[in-house]
Amino acid sequence: MKNINQTVGLGGVNDPQDVSIIQALLQQQGAKNLKIDGIYGPNTLKAIKEFQKQFLTHPDGIVSPGKKTLEQLNNPTPPSSARPLSIPPDPLPLPPIQPWQNGGDKQQGSARDATRGAVYPQIVTIEMLDAVNPEGRNKQNREILPYINKYFSIYGISNPREIAHFLSQTAHESQFRNKAEDLDYTAKRMRQIYGCSGNKRGYDIRTDDCKPGHKRIRPMLWTEEQKYAHNPENLGNLVYNRKSLKNTKPGDGYKYRGRGIVQLTGKDKYINFTNTHNENNPNDNQDFVKNPDLVISSYEYAVEGTIIYWVGKEDLRKAAQNGTVGQVSSKINGGTIGIEDRVKRFNRVASLLGITQNGSKR
Repeated sequence: MKNINQTVGLGGVNDPQDVSIIQALLQQQGAKNLKIDGIYGPNTLKAIKEFQKQFLTHPDGIVSPGKKTLEQLNNPTPPSSARPLSIPPDPLPLPPIQPWQNGGDKQQGSARDATRGAVYPQIVTIEMLDAVNPEGRNKQNREILPYINKYFSIYGISNPREIAHFLSQTAHESQFRNKAEDLDYTAKRMRQIYGCSGNKRGYDIRTDDCKPGHKRIRPMLWTEEQKYAHNPENLGNLVYNRKSLKNTKPGDGYKYRGRGIVQLTGKDKYINFTNTHNENNPNDNQDFVKNPDLVISSYEYAVEGTIIYWVGKEDLRKAAQNGTVGQVSSKINGGTIGIEDRVKRFNRVASLLGITQNGSKR
């Protein structure tokens, strides 16, 4: 009986040696066109699911050590209902680094065009996601893994230190949860977040007013609290209807409130997401401006939107490739909010990426 050390398949660790073992067993079970190359890709996943259909009601696309799928793969006598696994020849794998990842010529077509039909290199493993985001183990970490690798490849994120910063900062901000901004606040809470200059730092919870040296920037949150407390639409339109976000029409503030893993806020962000997505995904044209809830309709769009936001901030990328957690944090929120947790998450994933841990919080 052939064994594997770690999971192979959808959201698995996909160690090349384990992948090769599973590919060889799938070949023996009828997937004649499947290459034994140790590269986990769409055809390996398809072969696993096709095989599982013979004995599982709900194929999950993953092979775990000591579990039923591996046991069946090692069974030389397939079930009576078995049929040949119809798998097309595996696509050609990509080299680890593509030209656009090193600042190469981007005028030869989009990265999506260049990688159509290719297996995306495994830049991030499930082990890394579980280290940086233990809250999402066996949940959203598995969901986002294939999309992290896909869009890291397309948008050129390959620097190990930048990867560690991206994962740790994103995990701190949202634990990779995909959701829309709620905006359903009590009167005191909305004043704390949106009422004073300096935002939360300018608010005194004991007096329910702004601290000395800070002023009320939205006095109506005190004088008309019934209009905005527990009224997400009114509050969203109040705080986000501004030209700097291209929210210029009545209702734009609430319509283009934050959505996603690292939330896209403002019509300008939805316009940029639409344009960038369609350029790199010509077979999947979408209009996130017309339908902003598409961002939270799938983890794929949520992950891509977060990565597009990240790569669009040149100063953030430079800090992430060379700087400390504190320096990267200041580019995200202008301060050191949550710095202890950000450092902890960075250090947990740093060793898996072969980089030094962050000892400084500055």
